[in-house]
Formats: sequence, C-alpha cells, structure tokens
Amino acid sequence: MQMRGLALALAVLATAPVAGRAQGARDRIDDPVWLLAPPTAVLPQGGFPLNDYRGSLELICRVAGDRLANCRSVEPSPPQEMLDAAIAAAQLARIASTDSAGRATADRDVLVEISFPLIVMDSPPAQPQPSVLIGVIWLQRPNAEQFAQYYPPAAGQQRLGGNATLECLVDATGHLSCRVISEAPEGLGFGEAALRLSQFFQAGDKTSAGVATSGGRVRVNLTFNPP
Repeated sequence: MQMRGLALALAVLATAPVAGRAQGARDRIDDPVWLLAPPTAVLPQGGFPLNDYRGSLELICRVAGDRLANCRSVEPSPPQEMLDAAIAAAQLARIASTDSAGRATADRDVLVEISFPLIVMDSPPAQPQPSVLIGVIWLQRPNAEQFAQYYPPAAGQQRLGGNATLECLVDATGHLSCRVISEAPEGLGFGEAALRLSQFFQAGDKTSAGVATSGGRVRVNLTFNPP
C-alpha cells in the first residue's frame, strides 16, 4: 500500500506542470475583439538594414484594461529596432473587455501580428557621365606608318577604305581609354584597328577653351585610306 501511494504521488507531481502549461495555452485569447486594431508599425528614421527587415513580427501581449502590455516577441532575438517599433504599434491598439465567446480578456495573453511597411528599394542614382570635350589640343596622333601597320588585312587585300569612331576617356596623362561606337564597312576590322591606334593619341591638359581634359570624354574619328 505504501509503494502504491508513493507511485500515485509521483504521478501527480509529474503531471502537474503539464496541466499548468495546458491551462496557460487555454488562457490565451484566440478570438479577440478589437476596438482599435493594431496599426502598421512606423519605420524608424532611415529604415532598417535590409538584411534585418521582416514584413511582420508576432508579439504575445498581456491584456491590461483595454490596452496591451508586457509585449514580447514570439521570434527569438529579433532586431531590436523592429521589436521596439512593433511594441510601440501594439500599445496603440485597444481590445474589448470580452472576446468573441464572451469571456473576459483581462489578464490574459493575446497573439498580435504587427506589420511593417513594404520597403521599396530605389535604384542607385546613375553616375553622371563626363561631358564630351570640344577643341581638344592633340600633343600626339598616329602617323601614316602606324596607320599602315594596323590597317585591317582583309580590307587591305581588297584595297578597301573605311572609317571608325571611338568614344574615349582621357586620363590624367592625356592618354585614351576607348570603345568602338561605329565602323564602316562593318566586319572588316576597322574598329579593332582604330582601338589599336588609340594608344598613339595624347591630349593636352586643357582644351582650346581652357577646359581640363582629365576625366573627360572625347570622340575620335579615324579614316583609313587603302595603302
């Protein structure tokens, strides 16, 4: 009889915490009646870091009168700024004294989902393009021998002339970094030949109007006459 009594006492002790947890779960308000629903949270000035952003945050709050108090996050360790903004929004809500089943809401917990405004990421501003330089004073240009050296072989065999236009950036030494924007006839290599010849250009540090050339853009037109 003593052993049976001891086993019964241990069974009661083992089940007591479980019963308490079940009672706590039943005590949560599943169907609140809102006098004023929780609003969307206000983003702090400057917003949240993108990696920390969430569309919403769930809180468990205790009902105190018609207000929510002692709110805590369901998610462990959310970003503090988001948690603060969610709690501030929850505190603006107003809840009825009874739930939809007619049970009193005072001193019970309620699950509240606080939404955050949709973040729209603006595209980064386009970098301003340097202006096209006019009146560049050339200290150096490719000569006839260099034109002949880089003349496209296919065009040379057919004794065809052509032209190419480059758009180039001028560096601090006056030398060019270029790309082909047009060539004619196409496919015979005049654009590639023009790029090779661009190494022989050097601009002065200022245009004829006194504008600094470093960092500016320049258009260079090259005409190829058959050798």
